[in-house]
Amino acid sequence: MTVCSIDFETYGTIELKRTGVYPYAAHHDTGVWCMAFAFDDEEPQLWHPGEPFPPRLAEHIAAGGELRAWNAAFERVVWRDCARRRYGFPTVPDSQWFCTMAEACAMSLPRALDHAAQVLGVTEQKDMSGNRLSKQMCRPRKFDDAGVPVWWDDEPRLQKLYAYCLQDVRVERAVAKLVRRLVPRERALYLLDQKMNDRGVGLDYELAAKAREIAGREVGKQNALLAAATDGAASAITQVGKLKAWLATQGLEVDSLARKALDELLDGTVTLSPDVRAALEARSEAAKSSVAKLDAMLDASGRDNRLRGLLLYHGASTGRWTGKLVQPQNFPRGLDVVDVEAYIPHVLAGDAAELIDLRILSAMLRSMLVAGRGLQLTAVDFAAIEARVLAWLANETIMLEQFRGGRPIYKEMAAVIYGRPASEIVKPSPEYQIGKNTVLGCGFGMGYKKFAESTGVGEGIARAAVEAYRGTYSMVPRYWDNVNAAAIRAVEQPETVVTVGHVRFTRRGGYLWVVLPAGRSLAYAAPKIVERPVPWDKRELRPAVAFSGVNSYTRKWERMSLYGGLITENIVQAIARDLLADAMLRTEAAGYPIVLSVHDELVAESPANEQTLGNVLKIMKEVPEWAAGCPVDAEGWSGYRYRK
Repeated sequence: MTVCSIDFETYGTIELKRTGVYPYAAHHDTGVWCMAFAFDDEEPQLWHPGEPFPPRLAEHIAAGGELRAWNAAFERVVWRDCARRRYGFPTVPDSQWFCTMAEACAMSLPRALDHAAQVLGVTEQKDMSGNRLSKQMCRPRKFDDAGVPVWWDDEPRLQKLYAYCLQDVRVERAVAKLVRRLVPRERALYLLDQKMNDRGVGLDYELAAKAREIAGREVGKQNALLAAATDGAASAITQVGKLKAWLATQGLEVDSLARKALDELLDGTVTLSPDVRAALEARSEAAKSSVAKLDAMLDASGRDNRLRGLLLYHGASTGRWTGKLVQPQNFPRGLDVVDVEAYIPHVLAGDAAELIDLRILSAMLRSMLVAGRGLQLTAVDFAAIEARVLAWLANETIMLEQFRGGRPIYKEMAAVIYGRPASEIVKPSPEYQIGKNTVLGCGFGMGYKKFAESTGVGEGIARAAVEAYRGTYSMVPRYWDNVNAAAIRAVEQPETVVTVGHVRFTRRGGYLWVVLPAGRSLAYAAPKIVERPVPWDKRELRPAVAFSGVNSYTRKWERMSLYGGLITENIVQAIARDLLADAMLRTEAAGYPIVLSVHDELVAESPANEQTLGNVLKIMKEVPEWAAGCPVDAEGWSGYRYRK
């Protein structure tokens, strides 16, 4: 079947990175410099505004032909919301759009086209000088005295931009030849993802705007305190470099001033002068305001006060969705604020000066996401899904019995750690929390030192927790060893299929593939057996699989190593994602339109109905055939405002 590859070069007066493609494409100033398109392996052609729409392309679309692009969501929305309106482009059903970037990400390749092309070593490479020009030409050169934008539209620049657009199509097409097509189930999920992003979620714009005003005033106060404490060396909490330099003059060298680092500096273990403490407290306090989130909400809001384009399909290598723009996946938990919605009337009334602090505004972010008129949000979240999937994979009968029997697994783990009856462990309590942290955190090989660091407990309790987990659930450490051995064997013996329970390992075409129960695969590029030091003794070397991938911390393509706990973590997270994905497809098919996916939670928006929550819960708890025996459970709520 003939495929047409597409690429747009656009311009506009609003900033695409801040608003996302939806407000950008709909804005009256946004336009298209050119569109490059190519059928199969033919030489790319250009369309310019003012020219008739290409007849052959019109025939291709009318016949249901495939349109392919890198980050096709951008081309699709620009085509629909800008090019149709301004240039009379024909309507293209969403089902005809295919995204090469999504396919590349499903193979754990870089999300940026230039990086993906470099990694794959294709002959065609992105024109980076043209890329810099496109970033210049997408914004006005200036505005004239009447406020009309003046563009970078001289002929030499236009010609170079046209050449850049043509080359992008060549590069995208070259990459497309080397990546796998999405399996049908993943294709359906990609299309659902596009629907979810198109729908968006409602924003209480007035509340967000009022909160932004309050936060701005509070940040101003903290800036003044910071300037006073540093004697003007740093006058804004955003001046991280200046603050670090001033701290160095006070005898305090710091690598980071992020939230966690600030908490450690202010926890009382480090002796600080009054001025240093005041400066750090000012930055710490202002950081709670989540001003960046409020700005993102207001920038990304459409004319109908809906936030669109918040989700990124296959944002993580395991297939999980990640966030864009507002990024609801990393909203502050706000658990220390009781009944945050009670403060909303005060914020809206503008009488919040004595009642609202930055901590409350931060906790209120979720409440700013709302259902449309006459509708309700229904959110259903898997309960301890990773621990449940791990128990199923490892066939850990004790944990399976705890989950299936509805037993208090966190209390029972705490009982083992502290040597007390489970009936004496109360919720909430420090002991209960350690039991919960142990069950949820020790399934992937975490050692006692990391456990102590992540939970803040002493090394004695940390050792007891790790030993209690591994002793109680002995099949889990055995599973780590089994999957590590399977990965090594598969890499050593290409084309061989090594099975561990519900998962298969094989090396084909330069990748180690981990085939998941739902039918899709995790991909590890350029696998090779290396000798790797074990964490507890750097002198002891053991064989491991090294591979190339995008480092989740550096965001760079690097060589990394696998080990049993990491392989297990990747598999568990991927299967948990597949369980959620299947539930999303079922929920959508049942007539409950989904507007968000946050971690292990789906959020649907539908007419207010008392039966909806029960119906969606039932759908969510349904176990697909490929996961038969997995002890899935879920909980949820319905209401007007989003909440944890």
